[in-house]
Amino acid sequence: ILNNTNLGFPKGMNIGIKYAIKKHNPKYIGLLNNDLFFSDRNWLKKIIEIMEKDKTIGVASPMFIFPNGRIQRVGEKLGNSLALIMIKVLTALPEKKYKSEPRGIKEVDVFLGASPIIKREVIEKVGLLDERFSPFLVEDVEYSFRIKKFGYRSVTVCDSKVIHLLSYSIRRLTKEDIEKDLFKVYVATRNALLFSFEYFGIFKTLIISLPIIIFTSFFESKNKSKGLSLNNLG
Repeated sequence: ILNNTNLGFPKGMNIGIKYAIKKHNPKYIGLLNNDLFFSDRNWLKKIIEIMEKDKTIGVASPMFIFPNGRIQRVGEKLGNSLALIMIKVLTALPEKKYKSEPRGIKEVDVFLGASPIIKREVIEKVGLLDERFSPFLVEDVEYSFRIKKFGYRSVTVCDSKVIHLLSYSIRRLTKEDIEKDLFKVYVATRNALLFSFEYFGIFKTLIISLPIIIFTSFFESKNKSKGLSLNNLG
């Protein structure tokens, strides 16, 4: 499907979802980023088998690995602290390093947005991606919170592994890169405020979320594979 303009992730995906449902009447919908490699030919089968057995699972994602096989992202629980939720949503802090490779199913608060597999019934009950978050960022967080309201769970199927070409290297920024980064900061700030107002209200947003959003508008981890620290602050 060729759109006349770049509609961004939520709007573009919604067009695809509606087309797929009308044209193919599927039981599942997959939203795949364009920087994925599927070295495991059975990655999708493993996910569907899990989702078929458990009616409470609304969205499931594979575990992400780097091209060298190192674990990149499994997903994690955010907890009940609004401050911690906002920090994790805005900074994409690296997950803990696993001593052994995770196996089985891991329940998460926010599904891994680069390749979620969503049950058709979830889309029909919960709705499409929220297009207010266009062109990108935080729409997966909002959708995860929304499906939870409807009683569905988000999980990562660790036995299904997909290579995700996410760049964690430190790079020298060109003028064009800086402009893109500034636009990304603007979108992240706007969408984080929108999400916080929606789910936590005005008071908590102003007192807790806003200071974190302001901080992350000016600072970030220079090396994304490491945590926030004075030596790794950019």
